[in-house]
Amino acid sequence: MNSDKILLGILGLQITLVTGLSALIDLMKPQELFTGDGAVFAALMWLSIFITLYGIFRVRSDH
Repeated sequence: MNSDKILLGILGLQITLVTGLSALIDLMKPQELFTGDGAVFAALMWLSIFITLYGIFRVRSDH
């Protein structure tokens, strides 16, 4: 159970980092590179969530 709390904390940190990084990317990117507003944010967010969920299920399956 403690490992679940740690992994959920890591997920929260990842979401915070992705939000900050996407804000920086939005400030620096040329508009032609990305098609929709928030597309980069959504992709980074889902990637972060999938990586964390993979880690949670991998830890659970090892026990």
